[in-house]
Amino acid sequence: MEEQVVKKRGWVKNAVIAFLSIMLVLTFFSNTIMNRSLPEVATAFVESGTINAKIRGSGQVTAGDSYEVNLEDTRTIEAVYVKAGDTVAVGDVLFLLADQDSTELSQAQEQLSAARRSYQSALIDMSAADYTKENRNIKRLREALSDAQAKLDACLAMERAALAADSRVWKVQGASLSTGTSRVTLRNSYGLNLTDEGSLCVAYTSAIAKEGDSTGTGVGFACGSRFDGVDPEKI
Repeated sequence: MEEQVVKKRGWVKNAVIAFLSIMLVLTFFSNTIMNRSLPEVATAFVESGTINAKIRGSGQVTAGDSYEVNLEDTRTIEAVYVKAGDTVAVGDVLFLLADQDSTELSQAQEQLSAARRSYQSALIDMSAADYTKENRNIKRLREALSDAQAKLDACLAMERAALAADSRVWKVQGASLSTGTSRVTLRNSYGLNLTDEGSLCVAYTSAIAKEGDSTGTGVGFACGSRFDGVDPEKI
């Protein structure tokens, strides 16, 4: 009888130990799972200060407007010193024109030669039947010849003045001088009859200067209402 009581107590003891062991294991794993599922919380102290707003982004910057460089003379481009995407400043050399006579100067020389030929032809073909008409033609041709010669002399004077202005001037890209006239007439049925005549003269010189490894271009121009009002030496 006593032996059965002892065995019963041993069984109860083992059952209690097993139950406690299981509860201990379950408690350990439940705490571990809860710790993993709970979010981590960090604390910080609030301090006064200044908030700086910044916006960051990525992309490509492109120019909103484009500018085309146009030349009045017809020349061959010898070298280009910039490429697409380069940054340029005022005075930077973009390209170099070939060393040759400008089209404007060649045209002025051709006009001068044509005026001389026409003048000589008029003198040869002049007939005694109508001296008044021929004299008017000769006068007109003389004026055209004188005007062409004056323009050519002015262009050459502008080139010489640009080269003599500074020892750093390497060469003159071109010199041009243009003149023009306009006439406006207003008439109506009430007898209004008004006429206005005007003239314009524009001259410019383009030169290249060098100093060490630096190269720059410059343009001088002048305009007036009359050809004799433009001083080539001051351009």
